[in-house]
Amino acid sequence: MTVVSGAAILASLFVDEVTLESDTHWLALSDIAALLLAPCCWWVLRRCRAPLPEFLGPMVAGAIMANAGVGFSLPAWPVLLAFMILGSSVGARFSGTPWRQILSVGRFGIAYALFALVAAMLMAWLVASLTSLEFAAVLLALIPGGVGEMAVIATVMGIDPVYVVSHHVLRLLILIFMTPWMVRLAGSLGAPETPPPP
Repeated sequence: MTVVSGAAILASLFVDEVTLESDTHWLALSDIAALLLAPCCWWVLRRCRAPLPEFLGPMVAGAIMANAGVGFSLPAWPVLLAFMILGSSVGARFSGTPWRQILSVGRFGIAYALFALVAAMLMAWLVASLTSLEFAAVLLALIPGGVGEMAVIATVMGIDPVYVVSHHVLRLLILIFMTPWMVRLAGSLGAPETPPPP
C-alpha cells in the first residue's frame, strides 16, 4: 500500500497534467470490443495454464487490437471503477488484522517501501539519463508494486501502460521461474554439514 501510494505521488510530480477522458460518457463499439476481448484472452490463457492470465489476457487483447489498427479510449467512469476495485482489494487484505499487528509490522513495510522507492528513483534517473525514455514511465516500470495498480496509475497519467506492465510481468515471470532454484540453493548452502560416519 505504501509503495503504490508513493508511486502515484512521485509519478504525478513528473507529468505535466493528470487527466481522465471525460468527454465521452458512453462506451463506443471499439471500447466494448476491448472489454469483451480481454476476458476471452484471460480464459484462453487460463486454459493454457499461462502465468498471470488475469494480467496477460488483457495485455494480449490490447496488443491484438493495436496491431489491428483499432484504437480505443475509455471514459472516466471505468477507470475510476477500476481504482475503486483495486483499492478495495488492497484494503480487504487487512480484514481481521488487529491494529497492534498492523502498527508493529507496518514500520518494516514503510522502511522497505522507502528503500524500494529510492532505489527505483535512482535507477529510473539513470535509465532516463542514458535513453530518451521519460523518467515517470521508467519509475512506474521499476517500482515493485502491483501490476494492476501500476497499470491504472500509468493510464491516468498518460503513460504507456503496456511499457509499464510488460516490465512488471517480466519481473514476476523471472521470480516465478527463479524462486524454486533460489530456494534449493539457499537450502543447500544453509544445510548443516553431516559429520562423517564413525
